[in-house]
Amino acid sequence: MIRVAICEDEIKSSRILHKMLKEYEQSRKCKFAIDSFVTGKQMLEKDEKYHIAFLDIDMPEMNGIDVGRSLWRKNKKCFIIYSTFPPV
Repeated sequence: MIRVAICEDEIKSSRILHKMLKEYEQSRKCKFAIDSFVTGKQMLEKDEKYHIAFLDIDMPEMNGIDVGRSLWRKNKKCFIIYSTFPPV
């Protein structure tokens, strides 16, 4: 199972990304365990080792770049993907 984190402050954007991952999961016959977070602080407080993390770049309090740096210190094997969505 592939552990995936989505850190996105816009709920609609998070849902779009979640849906895309589910579609990929079905088409490739793989299994994702997806956790979604609204803030970087929430994500970093969860003591979980993710394989892949999708991080929104522009978030209040702690931006995605800073979250990625902190995540990288904890887990150097995590693939970090920075994303940003247009307003939906």
